[in-house]
Amino acid sequence: MITIGLIDDVSSELDDIRVAISESWPEISTDELLDFKVYELKREEGFFESLKEQIQIDIREQAICCLIVDYKLDSMRKLISGSAIVDYVRQIADKFPVIVLTNAPEAGKLDDYIDPDKVYPKKEFLRIDDENSKEMVFRIFRNINRYRKEREQIEAKINDSISKINEESDSADVNLQAVIELVALEGEYDDYCPTEQSKGEKAIEQHLDLEELTKLIAEIRELNKDIE
Repeated sequence: MITIGLIDDVSSELDDIRVAISESWPEISTDELLDFKVYELKREEGFFESLKEQIQIDIREQAICCLIVDYKLDSMRKLISGSAIVDYVRQIADKFPVIVLTNAPEAGKLDDYIDPDKVYPKKEFLRIDDENSKEMVFRIFRNINRYRKEREQIEAKINDSISKINEESDSADVNLQAVIELVALEGEYDDYCPTEQSKGEKAIEQHLDLEELTKLIAEIRELNKDIE
């Protein structure tokens, strides 16, 4: 199942976005079912914070695997903008695919935190039978697949490193190289998934007391100096 998150303040255009993607989908994927999650927009104090929290949870739990955002969100002016949402997702999970739809694509491409390759002209995107629209939907599917594949690969490597650490029963004999690898992998994973306390951190805490962890950090720093 591929679930695409949608954020737009015009209900008719939300419907059009769903139709544009759904109409092209059978030509792109015969194996993956398609679904949408529409984020309700509210003009009330504190809404942006609650929206950010929900997006973070949905990315972490894989409730969505892509987010399509209207660039301006005119009716939400002074409260939130599409560009602010894109910037937030970039901060918490830089590799997560976010597509920006706008009637002024060149303006959207000027923002430093928006990938210009993921800014699509809205009018063209909504022309259902147009080849350009189909190509944009295909690029969305390709970005989703790349993200999911890379996230799964890092998760598999993290689980492998955790297994190596868990094989050591004595904290004094913890596999230092496995811990270093795990710390590096967790850093990579942060670009794909916003985490609270990760599985890797829990595994390290389970096998290392505070004194041992302090020594380990010092050793890692020395290794980094040698590498530099």
